[in-house]
Amino acid sequence: MDGIGALKKTLLSLSPEITKGEKILIVVDADKSYCERKDEVTTIINNKDIDLFILPDNKNSGDLESLLLSTIPENEIIKCFDIYTECLEENDIKTSSINDKAKLFAYTTLSFNKKPKDSFEHFDFNHPKIVILKNFMKEKYL
Repeated sequence: MDGIGALKKTLLSLSPEITKGEKILIVVDADKSYCERKDEVTTIINNKDIDLFILPDNKNSGDLESLLLSTIPENEIIKCFDIYTECLEENDIKTSSINDKAKLFAYTTLSFNKKPKDSFEHFDFNHPKIVILKNFMKEKYL
């Protein structure tokens, strides 16, 4: 999906499934505010029987990238990236465009010579942070 803006259109296309009582799960990034994202999506869902999970952990701000980064053991590439960002900030250079997406891209590119979307096999899907999402899905759908 192309971000939260496409959610209304996607739900409209799923209207027959929703009417039939099919189980539907929406997974979205919290981005900067978990509470704002929850309010926004809850308004869009409009009391339909749809489950919602907000990344990274259904209670904090963040996104898929921050979730994946939180599963990486201490790493020199991540340390160097953080030092680089701190250096820019100390020199009053705007760093708002340097986000977790950029950090994850640097990590996967330098570690595996792959983009993040092609690197999922390198992440630990049994990490406690990811198990939160897995458990939510098991509880709702198994």
